[in-house]
Amino acid sequence: MGNVLKWLTLAVSLLIVVILIVNVFGIQKTGKQLFDTGMDMLTENTAGLSESNYTQYDGSTVDGRRVIDLIKNNWVADNTVSICVCTKDGNNIMYDHDGVVFGSIADLKGFPTVDARNQPFANNVSTVKGCTITNNSGIATYDVNTGYGDANLNAAGYINASAPFKGSIQRDGNDNIRVITFIQK
Repeated sequence: MGNVLKWLTLAVSLLIVVILIVNVFGIQKTGKQLFDTGMDMLTENTAGLSESNYTQYDGSTVDGRRVIDLIKNNWVADNTVSICVCTKDGNNIMYDHDGVVFGSIADLKGFPTVDARNQPFANNVSTVKGCTITNNSGIATYDVNTGYGDANLNAAGYINASAPFKGSIQRDGNDNIRVITFIQK
């Protein structure tokens, strides 16, 4: 009888150990799934935060000073977001440091239909109608204190610091923001 009790105790102990091991592996698997889900959520939130610098302009009206500041702050090599500014004088200027975004403009969604003069803005083929591209060699005519065209208020494409501009964002086929367009009101 003593041996049977020992074997029964050993069997129950073994069963408890097996149950504990199974539970540990189950907890580990659940923990890994929770960790992976948390990492996915963190990645999504981080991507959303990086876009918030640009999405704040979508549909909002800002003054020319903010447009000038945005151009100045985004004027860096390898930037993937260009700034298109449409002024009341009918000049539409694309500030694209390396000229990369302008080449793929036909693939972008969300362009406004009219410019600051209520003229058709985007032609759905490959360019923005009447748009001049300003790349890193043409920025010399841009004065960060007074806007495009130095201090000459009559210069083509001059950004009046106190004028209102309505913003919109344009995205590529992968839903990445590529252009922010500002139309003077």
